[in-house]
Amino acid sequence: MTAPLDLDALSTLVEPLDDGAGAAARERLAALAGPPGALGRLDDLVCWLAAVQGADPPRDPVRARVVVFAGDHGVAAAGVSAYPPGSTVRMVDLLRAGGAVTGALARAADAPVRLVDLAVDADTPADVAT
Repeated sequence: MTAPLDLDALSTLVEPLDDGAGAAARERLAALAGPPGALGRLDDLVCWLAAVQGADPPRDPVRARVVVFAGDHGVAAAGVSAYPPGSTVRMVDLLRAGGAVTGALARAADAPVRLVDLAVDADTPADVAT
């Protein structure tokens, strides 16, 4: 039997975010040509990465990995989701075939994709790495 994981001890190994580096990244992005927020969530990601690394501009990630956790939650069946029932399995199939945006971005970054089926309402292979 393995020893239980001590999350409190593990958490001490994680450095706090460097708010100064994150703020510097935001200022740098604001000074670039183009309307504020033109990159959408990528602006936030750049600032987060700068804060994590404590450096602006942030360094390119090394050995990047993409992990997609796929699952249905039943809301689509209730008719209140933006996507119809069955769209999750279609997205999983598309990702597996290399046609999803996630796969294209991962390929551009030379990052492998791991697809983990947590609760897709269809028969799909277990964990898949692409």
